[in-house]
Amino acid sequence: MTAKQYLSQVERLNKMISNKLSEIYQVKSMALNISVLNEEDKVQTSGSKDRIGDMVSKMVDLEREAQEYVNTYTELRRKVIMQIDSMPKENHYKVLFAKYIENKTFDVIADEMGYSWRQVLRIHGAALAEFEKMYGSDFMSLNVILTM
Repeated sequence: MTAKQYLSQVERLNKMISNKLSEIYQVKSMALNISVLNEEDKVQTSGSKDRIGDMVSKMVDLEREAQEYVNTYTELRRKVIMQIDSMPKENHYKVLFAKYIENKTFDVIADEMGYSWRQVLRIHGAALAEFEKMYGSDFMSLNVILTM
C-alpha cells in the first residue's frame, strides 16, 4: 500500500459511513410503509410473516455496521492526524492535512497557500515521499485499501 492509499482511507471510511447512514434511512422509510395483515387478509406465502420484525432486525444490523465504521474511522483519523502533525516541513504538513483530513482539492489548497496548482502537486509528492519514509513500515505491508 502506498502512502497516498493509506491516507485516502480516512475519506473512504467517511464515505462508507455516509452510505451506510443513507441505507439505514431507506430501510426505515420502507419499514414505515409496511402494512400489517389482518387475520382475515391471510395470503398464502412462503416468506416471513413478520415483515416489520424483519425490517427492525435489518435496521439493527445496519446500525451496528455503521457504528463499527465510525469506530474504525475515528481511530484511523486520529492516528493519521498524529502522523501528519509530526511532519517536519510546514508545507508538507499543510498540504497533507488539507488534502486527506479536510478533503480539499488541490485548487483550493493552492489558493489558500498562495501557490500555483502545479507547485502544490510538487509539494504533495514530496510530502507523500517524506510521509512514506517516516511511517511506511506501519502500512507498506498492507495489500488492500480498507474494504468493509
